[in-house]
Amino acid sequence: TDNRITNLRETDYQKNQFNAKSKGYTKNGNRFLARIYTKQIGRINLGNYENQLDAKNAYLEAKKIYHKI
Repeated sequence: TDNRITNLRETDYQKNQFNAKSKGYTKNGNRFLARIYTKQIGRINLGNYENQLDAKNAYLEAKKIYHKI
């Protein structure tokens, strides 16, 4: 018996991305661009930030709003 795929579950793109190790921001020159993706809306730009912590916090706040299961 092939037991390699017996523990998989069917899911959509958004739920699958919840499991990703995405930090929600990227370095853009000397600033940080925060953004989030939703299936219904698509990519949402959350802004450019001077530091990594502000970009991360913007993403985490948006995640509370847009990534509800």
